[in-house]
Amino acid sequence: MKPSYFLFCLGLLFAQLQAQTLSGQLSLDACIELAQTNSPAARIAGLDFRVTERTYDAFRASLKPQLIFNADAPGFSRTIVDVLQPDGSIAFRAQQQTFSSVGLSVSQVIPQTGGRISLGSYLSNFTNLRDSREVFWQSTPISIRYTQPILQPNEFRWNQRQQSMRFELAGVDFVQDMEFIAVEITSFYFEALIAKLNMERAEFNLANNDTIYTISKGRFSVGKIAENELLQSELSYMNAQASFEQAKISYDQAIQNLKTALGIAREEELEVFLPPALPQVSVSPEYALERALAHSPLVQQLELQKFSARRNLQRAKLNGRFSANLNASFGLNQTAATFSESYKSPVSQQSVSLGVQIPIIQWGQTKAEVDAALAAMQSTELAANQSTQEFKDDVYYQVLGLRQLYRQLEISARSDTVAQKRYEITKNRYLIGKVDIQSLFIAQAEKDAAQQTNVANLRAYYLALARLRATTLYDFIEDRPLQAIIPKE
Repeated sequence: MKPSYFLFCLGLLFAQLQAQTLSGQLSLDACIELAQTNSPAARIAGLDFRVTERTYDAFRASLKPQLIFNADAPGFSRTIVDVLQPDGSIAFRAQQQTFSSVGLSVSQVIPQTGGRISLGSYLSNFTNLRDSREVFWQSTPISIRYTQPILQPNEFRWNQRQQSMRFELAGVDFVQDMEFIAVEITSFYFEALIAKLNMERAEFNLANNDTIYTISKGRFSVGKIAENELLQSELSYMNAQASFEQAKISYDQAIQNLKTALGIAREEELEVFLPPALPQVSVSPEYALERALAHSPLVQQLELQKFSARRNLQRAKLNGRFSANLNASFGLNQTAATFSESYKSPVSQQSVSLGVQIPIIQWGQTKAEVDAALAAMQSTELAANQSTQEFKDDVYYQVLGLRQLYRQLEISARSDTVAQKRYEITKNRYLIGKVDIQSLFIAQAEKDAAQQTNVANLRAYYLALARLRATTLYDFIEDRPLQAIIPKE
């Protein structure tokens, strides 16, 4: 096997995804694309994003004008109530009445101030079922109300910013989930590929050992080799048979694991093969780190944590201080014995109130809550700094590790070629009786070990590429940030 073949297989895992299915064969890129649209993990990632998206849509809808219709169906009440008399005494009277009410209102929050304004129209009816059977109608054709918290946390504005950050983070998390799926599929794909190569190698070795055993029997029959050499060739042949059977089972299991990860049925045909040529990635650790900090969800996750900590600190500070609520309303209303009369010549109604709350003695409660929130915020910031540094170190050493793997792959590809060539020479020399069988088996073992090492390095290299891509969320071949198509409902 020539070294150019293995160098031909080097490069990035994700250069221009082009799914190709040929007679049951799926390329690595095709498997990744299939998994990112069809696998259980992809569907779970899509549903997780959908939860955040719909939550964000619901929050944004809550900031828009809300039209509400209220109604109390005709109700009935019979009870004894206390009635204040002109002389100041209390008289108890039996009361029996029906009542009903309807109302239509529209309200709008004001995130900039934290207040709420509403506009409504209401109508009520009361019928006294005792004695006079009086009927009363009360109408409020229009009523405008405004409520404004003063020196209190503006929860609307905080929630607006927090929900927006969560939604943006959910989109980035979805992209990273897709890349983690790619890492997982790369691992399963190469496990199946290695199992396939092991099976092919075991089949090749079985055929060779069968030939060697046949030759050994012929040589033994004419007295050219000792019985010990014949027994050794027979033992090698039987071991090769066992290895081939085990390799077939391992390959079947590895293929099934890949099918499960892809979300396809067991009975479907699937065959893997070595990836096509892709260009080598040459990226500096500094550039990779710069791209990672700009696009990885880690930074946004930490910013959201710090934002929440700052919010809790401000809430603790404001909740322990002077606060007030301003309530103001203006409207028109009227009451009459008939429905039509209740809307004639309405009179104005106004109301303004300012409720205040001034903490006087709290026994240190506010200070303790502020100190706790401050300590939590400082802890969050320190943890964020630590996580950022660990992230930088991880990206730095991933790039260095990728370079080292490429160099190792060059060496192992050359070693595989040398071991293959040495085995062919030793085999030919054995066939003409120039070397003993022990030398042949040693050459065969070295050939197998070299091929296994080379394929293992190839797998490690592709996994390192996939992990770097998932960590940085950046395509270093196209030199652009990664994007994913979020599945529709």
